[in-house]
Amino acid sequence: MGREFVAAAIAEMHGASRLREPMSPQRLITARDEFEQLGEFFGVRGAATLAAVDADGVQCEWLSLPDSNLDHVLFYVHGGAYTMGSIASSRGMLAALVGAAKVRGLGIEYRLAPEHPFPAGRDDVVTAYAWVLAQGIRPEQIVVAGDSAGGGLAVSAMLEAKRRDLPMPAAIVTTSAWADLRCEAGSYVERDHLDPALNLADLQFSAACYLGDTARADDPDVSPVLADLSGLPPMLVMVGTAEILFDDSLALHSRAVASGVDAQVLVSNGMIHCWTGFADEWDQARADLAFFGAFVTSHLP
Repeated sequence: MGREFVAAAIAEMHGASRLREPMSPQRLITARDEFEQLGEFFGVRGAATLAAVDADGVQCEWLSLPDSNLDHVLFYVHGGAYTMGSIASSRGMLAALVGAAKVRGLGIEYRLAPEHPFPAGRDDVVTAYAWVLAQGIRPEQIVVAGDSAGGGLAVSAMLEAKRRDLPMPAAIVTTSAWADLRCEAGSYVERDHLDPALNLADLQFSAACYLGDTARADDPDVSPVLADLSGLPPMLVMVGTAEILFDDSLALHSRAVASGVDAQVLVSNGMIHCWTGFADEWDQARADLAFFGAFVTSHLP
């Protein structure tokens, strides 16, 4: 499959696609089903061992491959604009990351908006992280990763974990992070014609769902590009140039550096939203996935 095929598949199936009717509470119901179908389409390829666990009330799933080092954990927060996505829909992405880093992964079934607005999803991620630590897994054996909304949520959750005096993981990696729910950055409009997956109106709808009646988009706990990120572990921020969330990742990286975090950014030319999930199709995705794997292993004991 080439880039055109993958882009067409995303545009056809993704709930936020501009080819569909605008997002609404009614549309969200079918968009969730389509998102699950998309996850199945790009699902796990090859042998994987799955094990469901209850992390103090948060449903999670271990995923390992034959060459996974079971002592090392990739704690993974899936994307889906805070309103969709699941362990099942994100298995393919998690398997690709696990394979690149040769670790085992833990997928998190956090609660979704609008049924469960902020801080429900963030608190679920923190609960799951605390549960992992309670299993005797040392923080230096854990790398936290997230894509799209999961990228912003991963950072927000680690800030909350730090406030609760939980030890920080070895590193954090975000891919195509949605990290500013104000949705005001220039790339939301300037790169709209390049992005087959996302559009501003649908992200504004999802942001309103996540914020609910009480939270604000300019709250640093919601939009980590506005937060003091000091005390976070080393970060890798990955983003493609063909996505409307481009500026979010650049702002997140800049904020991390300004906060004294050891942070680096990987900008992948021509790549679309969450492109590392398409490593079987694109050479660039394979190269960037390998870069991800090298970063993770370099920060683990």
